[in-house]
Amino acid sequence: MTRNEKLIVALIGLMIIVVAVMGALAPKPTDWSTSYSRYHDKPFGAQLVYDRLGDLFAEVTPIHGSIHETVEERFATWWDDPDRVAHVFVNERFEPEGVDLDQLLNLVLAGDHVFVAAEQFGQRLCDTLGIATVREWEHWQDTVKLKFERGIDDDTLFAFPRMGQPMIFNDMDTARSTVLCRTDQGDATLLHVRIGEGHLFMCSTPLAFTNYHLLRDDNNDFMEAAFGWLPSGRLYWDEFLKSGRGGSMSPLRYILGQPALLWAYRIALLLIVLYMFVHAKREQRALPVLEPLRNSSRDFVGTLGKLYYEKGDHADLARKMIAHFRRMCATGPT
Repeated sequence: MTRNEKLIVALIGLMIIVVAVMGALAPKPTDWSTSYSRYHDKPFGAQLVYDRLGDLFAEVTPIHGSIHETVEERFATWWDDPDRVAHVFVNERFEPEGVDLDQLLNLVLAGDHVFVAAEQFGQRLCDTLGIATVREWEHWQDTVKLKFERGIDDDTLFAFPRMGQPMIFNDMDTARSTVLCRTDQGDATLLHVRIGEGHLFMCSTPLAFTNYHLLRDDNNDFMEAAFGWLPSGRLYWDEFLKSGRGGSMSPLRYILGQPALLWAYRIALLLIVLYMFVHAKREQRALPVLEPLRNSSRDFVGTLGKLYYEKGDHADLARKMIAHFRRMCATGPT
């Protein structure tokens, strides 16, 4: 590369570094998207919730495998570990199908406890349990107030702002389902379903189990009361349905997970492609300019012409030209 090209590359590298530093130092807007993950400290993540579970349960284990894998491992050690285990799922959607749903119900039937908090439930799960959910848009409100039917003072209202109108259970099998929590308007949001030897809890307000609401007022008492229905031994916290299987944090994965570094990475790739496009033409050494061969006969004639012109002896020049002409006429062209 030439000196100018090296200077351009250095300036481009400096620009990328400046962009990355400015992006990292710039104030970030609050991310209100939902994730319910223990790895996220944003308002609707669950990092603080997961950390506080240690106050309620003797052992908390994150699960990064599918439901049927977890159930198979649980059944494999069932006789060696008869203590009941609580399985907690907090997600936007909970729609297990096929073998996942069958294994989950078998787990509850055998005696474990399952707590599911989600806004939408799978149709097959609802049909199996005899429940139905709906969102009453005509009763829309930004702040939702919840109260327990039992287990805590009936007059205690827990306020959850920025939740919007929640899903409610508008139909259920009252023979085996019990309402544990309702809104201040009387709509059911937390159900207890007895299945065999175990218990299944269905909650339609997953936002109540996020960082933002855990830190507001006395809403930590709501989480404590909701999880108080579970055995206090071991708890399995599902992460698979939120982010898939856990993996190693490679450098590229870290870069793609940081907005500032991600933009710097994109700019670097764009500039590299642009540089390759500009320099894609064929480059070669400059060809030297060769002077054409000189005509020495013409140069000799020109020199003689200049000599006679400077002497001014035109008569002698004319006599020589006449003699040459006569000789050419006598001998013919050669």
